[in-house]
Formats: sequence, C-alpha cells, structure tokens
Amino acid sequence: MEFFGLIAKGMMAYADFVWGWPLLIGTSFVAVFLSARLGFFQFAYFGHVMKNTFGKIFDKGSGEGNINPFKAACTALASTLGVGNIAGVSVAIATGGPGAVFWMWFIAMLGLIVKFSEVTLGLAYREKDPVSGVWHGGFPWYVKHGLGDNWRWLSVIWAVTMAAGMMFAPSIQAAEISNAINTAFAVNPYIVGITVAVLMAAVLLGGLKSVSNFANLVVPFMAIIYIIGALFVIIVNIDMIPHAFALIFKDAFTGAAAEGGFAGGTVMLAVRWGLARGIYSNEAGTGTAPLVHSSSSVNHPVKQGLWG
Repeated sequence: MEFFGLIAKGMMAYADFVWGWPLLIGTSFVAVFLSARLGFFQFAYFGHVMKNTFGKIFDKGSGEGNINPFKAACTALASTLGVGNIAGVSVAIATGGPGAVFWMWFIAMLGLIVKFSEVTLGLAYREKDPVSGVWHGGFPWYVKHGLGDNWRWLSVIWAVTMAAGMMFAPSIQAAEISNAINTAFAVNPYIVGITVAVLMAAVLLGGLKSVSNFANLVVPFMAIIYIIGALFVIIVNIDMIPHAFALIFKDAFTGAAAEGGFAGGTVMLAVRWGLARGIYSNEAGTGTAPLVHSSSSVNHPVKQGLWG
C-alpha cells in the first residue's frame, strides 16, 4: 500500500507541474501568436466557420477518409463535454474565485485558433494505413513530416504522456459518474463503475467507426441536454445574472475574498485556475483532437480545421 501511495504522490506532483505555469504560459503564448499571425481568424471569419460547419452538418464529406466531418467533431467533443466543463469549472471557481471564469473565457476564445491549427496540421500530414485502410494523423505525424526525423524524440515524449492520460482519464470520468449517481440515487459506485467499463468495452472494441457512430448518436443529445440545463439555471436565477457578471469581471483583476463558498485567492490564483481548467476543458493544444479529425472525409485540411 505504501508503494501505491508513493506512486499516487508522484503522479500528483507531476500533474501539478504539467498544469502549472510553464504549460499555461506556453499554451497562452502560442494562442496569442497564432491569433496575431492569422489575423484573429477565429473572430474575423466566425460567420464563415459556422456556415461551413453547422451549416453543412448533414454533408457526408467530399474527400478520402473513414468518417464524415460531423462524426469526427462529435467524437472529439465527447471528451470535452462533461467532467471538464462541470467538475473542472466548479473546482476552478471554488479555488480561484469567480474571476477564474473570465480567464476560462479568455483561453477559450484564443484556444479556438490553436484547435484549428492542430486539426489542420493533422489532416495535412495524415497517412493511410495500407493494411486497415484507416487514416491516421496528429502530433507524431506532423512532427515526422513537418519537422523531420531529428525531432522524433518529441513524438515519443508526447506518445508516452498521452498513453498515461488515456489510462487515467476514463477513471476520472467514471468516478465523477459514480459519485453523482451515488449522491442522487444511492447506487453502489462499484455497480456504476462496472457498468461504465462494460459499455466502454462494447463501444471501443468496434474500432473507430463504432466510436464515431456512438459519439454521433450521444454527443448532440448530451450537448442539447447540457445547454437546456444551463439555460434553466440561468432563467431561474435571472435576477442574479448582473451580480454574477460583476463578480467575474471584478475578481478577475482584484482576486476573490474568502466568503460565499469560495476559498479566496489572489488574481494569480484566478488566472492560474482559469487558464488550467479552460485548457483542460477545450483540450486546445493537447493533441487529442487531431487523432480523430484526421480520419475525416474532406478534400482540404482547412475544412476540417473549421470543425475543430
């Protein structure tokens, strides 16, 4: 047990470092640089983006690929809607104060261009598996073809880190589901955990098409329920909206007092937690989105970049 305790402490220390200032500053710098370099594309062409994504939601695609663009987007969204948006945001507000919401908005707006860029690169440098016929792309592929073999070590580091994340992330999701159901209906967490594991196996064993079909069915429904729930909370508390906005903008630059359920903190805490939870929520720059988007049936990388 002591051995596992040391492993847990080591993982927590590593997580604190990964989600600390070096990563947040680096990601924010890349987001600002890309925004400026591309003429703040995410704002200047927002209408164009909407027209060529949700405006063509039922298009089957017009190029080589394994799944249509919308299914790819749904599959990528499946890992961002949920724990990152609910549990993660709650932690950010409780720890960094209401001002953390402002910094989540900030990194979300800039993160759009990061997501666009990495998905576009994933499509530009993707490869087709000669045996399975499945298209693969993402960070290792654009490092290999864009930067060359001398940078292969960077792909190895990313792959090891991503493998660790893929092992532990589902357990976090399952834990949150188990806690929520146990709190609401007193269902044994082990029963929920086993049920989640069985459902995951049933979906994953079918490969990419099975995952994308499931995401295409569930994610839109989940997003609609999510939005309706959020709107309900806003409408019920409509008289508090002005006060909430005032808190968000005030505490983003002054810090939060230790009252009203907040732990209290400085401006730097609000920035740190806001940026960290924002990046975790939208996964901009983490390299996960291009893995799925690279299988899209599009005839130009930028088209799928818009979906990203």
